[in-house]
Amino acid sequence: MPNVILQPASGVESRGHYRLTVENLVSLSRIRDYLANDAYESLSTAVGTGNTCVWGIRPSMVSQWNKIQVGDKVLFAKDNRFFGLSTVTWKTNSGSLATHLWGPHVSGDTWEFIYFFGPPEDIDIPYASINAVVPDRKPGAVPQGVSVLTSAKADAVIELLSGAKTRPIASQRQFGSIPHHQVGSLFTNRMELSAAGVHRPTQAGISGSKTDGADSIVLNGGYIDDEDYGDSIVYTGHGGQKGSGKQIADQDLSDSGNWALKISYEEQLPVRVIRGPKGDPQWSPSTGYRYDGLYLIVRYWPDRGIAGYRIWRYRLERIDQSAVIEPAKGPVGRRSGTSDRQIRDSGLAQELKKEYDFTCQVCATRLDSPTGPYAEAAHIKPLGRPDDGPDVKSNMLCLCPNHHKLMDYGGIVVDDSYRIIQVLDGKHLGILRMQKRHRVSQEYLSWHRRRWT
Repeated sequence: MPNVILQPASGVESRGHYRLTVENLVSLSRIRDYLANDAYESLSTAVGTGNTCVWGIRPSMVSQWNKIQVGDKVLFAKDNRFFGLSTVTWKTNSGSLATHLWGPHVSGDTWEFIYFFGPPEDIDIPYASINAVVPDRKPGAVPQGVSVLTSAKADAVIELLSGAKTRPIASQRQFGSIPHHQVGSLFTNRMELSAAGVHRPTQAGISGSKTDGADSIVLNGGYIDDEDYGDSIVYTGHGGQKGSGKQIADQDLSDSGNWALKISYEEQLPVRVIRGPKGDPQWSPSTGYRYDGLYLIVRYWPDRGIAGYRIWRYRLERIDQSAVIEPAKGPVGRRSGTSDRQIRDSGLAQELKKEYDFTCQVCATRLDSPTGPYAEAAHIKPLGRPDDGPDVKSNMLCLCPNHHKLMDYGGIVVDDSYRIIQVLDGKHLGILRMQKRHRVSQEYLSWHRRRWT
């Protein structure tokens, strides 16, 4: 049977290499000038197409590269799971090709011991599943540098991949509750939390992807802008930190974790919340990690963080469940999952919509259906923490669903002359329609402009 290569792709450099020469296939024309004619012909025969994936290993790990053979299986690893599977098609030693593809390493050497393979297929296998079947492998083992498994160890992984012993974990991310782990379940450390499937990454605070959304988050003091109110949370997105834990740069919504949270908001996917010992002492366990139930993301927005950099913030509210979250110092009167949810005055919203005959103040659209007209009362400055906007008509607009969303997420703003401005291109869309009895406060419109422009 073939060998099995456990190849980490979790560090900054290796993630960059994965994007450069795995996600983006390398054309053989880029390689030709760096190989002798006979070597290039051999590669072309092995690859059989005009493109290939390429990976390189530094000289310090040449003993592992020496074990690699054509036909070996390579498993790429990050975030406590193996996520990609492919088969080796060819290998070579070329410092000039490595420098061309990835540049030099800071030490002066490069990734000159190279192997080639086809585009990886998606898999989703926790480290724990591999560790469980490989002889003499520790339960908590994490791939550190390339490792080539041979003989019985490789055979065990091949059997796992083929499903002969244990069916690999399905690639579909699991949302909602995890069987056998009730609200309040405690875990000694991140490895135990991951092995249970409650939160798979052993370091990242967000478990998710740009495709699927986010299935869980950990609150453990990672960002100073986090706000924890027990049944509601204002969670800080990922990025802008380096090692020290201090915010030193802006966050980007396109970051995979931040985008995953955005997808969970849009699809209203439940997010498991886990609290660690470094979080807000009022709501966090003193040791270990505690699963505190399912939450929904009710909105998200950019903000200027305490350190002065742009961050992304997500407000989550707990879905009412049987167990109750209580302060760490003990009960202060039992309460259900609504501790920070401001109750809106539905009568006020209906009154406003009737004043405008259910017509949008931006586009003048009136939506009619067999059950009656439909419009939405939108708060300019949101209710509840952290913004604490008031539930008053001067902080409300009557909008169609489309312009409600655009208002909430910065697609449009209203200037001090009540002109409606499209944020992306600065285009003026007209004047905000207002009834005599409804004066929209410039205080709240100004606040909204500051947030989104």
